[in-house]
Amino acid sequence: MARVLMSGNSVIGEAAIRAGCQCYFGYPITPAIFIIMSVWMMTYTLIERPFESLFGIITILAGIPFYIIFTKKNKKINQKT
Repeated sequence: MARVLMSGNSVIGEAAIRAGCQCYFGYPITPAIFIIMSVWMMTYTLIERPFESLFGIITILAGIPFYIIFTKKNKKINQKT
């Protein structure tokens, strides 16, 4: 058997198939569960402790301009090279 270089997800899927697994869930389920749980936690926090949760929201919103600035700088640097 020849050696093949594979990424992590491909290796797990290939091993599951060789082991006789009939179905394999990974990519769409895991991020969906994370997003659902994050939204639930944010909603619960906003309902139970609205004043304290506003500080977290303000912190996140304060980071958005920095994200925009640094992504524009990275695009300019990548275009030059």
